[in-house]
Amino acid sequence: VEAFLYQNNIVASNSTALGEVTRRFAIQVDPSSIDSIAEGVSEAVSNPRIFGENQRMEILSEFSWSASVDLLVNSYGELVK
Repeated sequence: VEAFLYQNNIVASNSTALGEVTRRFAIQVDPSSIDSIAEGVSEAVSNPRIFGENQRMEILSEFSWSASVDLLVNSYGELVK
């Protein structure tokens, strides 16, 4: 999220939970492949703005502190019921 805040691209593993969470806004790489990682990093550096401003704002709002607090409060509320 911090990378998006500063308008940087993200390179993430495609085989972990991180890949699932970032699939809409990260360059996905195979963590067991040096070539895949190198290609992902090269793409991120070569294309400084892969994702547009609308997508950036959507992601920042989805992963904001406020959204995290709301999710946590709702989860605790469900546990207390």
